[in-house]
Amino acid sequence: MKVISVIKHYLKNPYLIPGLTLLFMMGVLHFIFPIILDDIWLLETVRTTGFWEIMSSRYNYWTSRVVIDGVMFIFSRNWYVFLVANLVVFILLYVFSVKTFINQPNIRECWFCVFLILIFPFESFSSVGLMGTSLNYLWPLTAAVIFGYSLKKVVLDSDRIKPWEYLLYILALLFASNMETVGVLLLGVILTIIGYGLYNKKRLSKYLLLCTIITAGMTVFALIAPGNEARRIAEMHLMPNFLMFSPIEQIQIGYAYAVGNIIVGISMIFTIFSLLLFIVVWLQYREKNLRIIAFVPIGASIIFSIISVVQQFVFLPGINEVLVYGFNLNHLVRVANYNMLFSYVPVLLSGVILLFVLTSIHISWHKELKKAWFYIVLMILGLATAIAMGFSPTIYVSGHRAHTFAIYVLVLLSLVLYKKVRELGFKYEKIMFLGIGLLGLGIGCLRVILRVVPFL
Repeated sequence: MKVISVIKHYLKNPYLIPGLTLLFMMGVLHFIFPIILDDIWLLETVRTTGFWEIMSSRYNYWTSRVVIDGVMFIFSRNWYVFLVANLVVFILLYVFSVKTFINQPNIRECWFCVFLILIFPFESFSSVGLMGTSLNYLWPLTAAVIFGYSLKKVVLDSDRIKPWEYLLYILALLFASNMETVGVLLLGVILTIIGYGLYNKKRLSKYLLLCTIITAGMTVFALIAPGNEARRIAEMHLMPNFLMFSPIEQIQIGYAYAVGNIIVGISMIFTIFSLLLFIVVWLQYREKNLRIIAFVPIGASIIFSIISVVQQFVFLPGINEVLVYGFNLNHLVRVANYNMLFSYVPVLLSGVILLFVLTSIHISWHKELKKAWFYIVLMILGLATAIAMGFSPTIYVSGHRAHTFAIYVLVLLSLVLYKKVRELGFKYEKIMFLGIGLLGLGIGCLRVILRVVPFL
């Protein structure tokens, strides 16, 4: 009877069944991933070169990510140990995403998070090697979300951080902030929380002060590390004309490519996010102007998706160029074309969409402006991590990997919006939940099938 009671107790845990489903689907996918490119180099290097020799070489000639690299070369000693560890990281990402952004979650909200993770374009992680890409993107992302849970505790002061937890959160922060763009994102979030606290005349938290020092220190460390500049020079062949661009033009490149990957084309995460945002605004307001503002992002997402499909079969000279391929080097606003209206179309179009997204977030939480502004800052910082890639000549070869953090911010905001949709009593919520669920599970199964078919 005691065993049955224990089983029933665990089955009531909302995280369990969705988590096991995620573990199973990702587990099947992980163990059929081939060892390619960067992973081959990693596995061979640790067999032939000493650990400290590798770390010294990487720091001086390749990267400032010494914390990430240290962990990566430890796990490079056994491929299957890495696979198991990577699955654990996926589960931690799921659990702490829910714990950080949802208060008292139920099983449906846990399922929704799993669906979004399955839809997330993680297949880009395997393009140059699952191990190297996961350690540099998935693991810092997960560490950042885990650290974010500690910030939630500090802000709400509803659940005090236990002494042993401080070590866990500090280690998570050290690992996450060693990824340059994540470090800047977390620094922005921490400073926002500190600024809000000081504005409300709250005592400055020693923990937040320590976290600020760590993230700021990691940012400075990334700027002065010799390996980053050496790598930048070594990879210049990937964009031979990179040095011709001014810093402003590099920001334009980063912004345009980020918008192109995150919004333009078939971007299911953005479509789900903008749909939920529209529903939340629609349920709270009857004013047509506000509903139109909220409709623009989802309307644009649908139009972009249709054009992306159609242009695979039919060439649309004007529309195709502006809406699908317009976000590229050809449309930088420069001295030669600054007086041409066409040059501003991609920037203005995407700018309006993003402005309406931020406006819709603000009005969605009009009674909780603290949350509204936090979500707005989080989204801006997430986008900034993608724009920062404009300063790297590898921006176009990195693909979706470079936008991991920006896209996952949309996942987290979608989770929050879904919670609000349920609270507002949307009558088609179950149908929407089922549709997104089938989409997530379908994509998960399709990834497995596409990996298995070549071996048949």
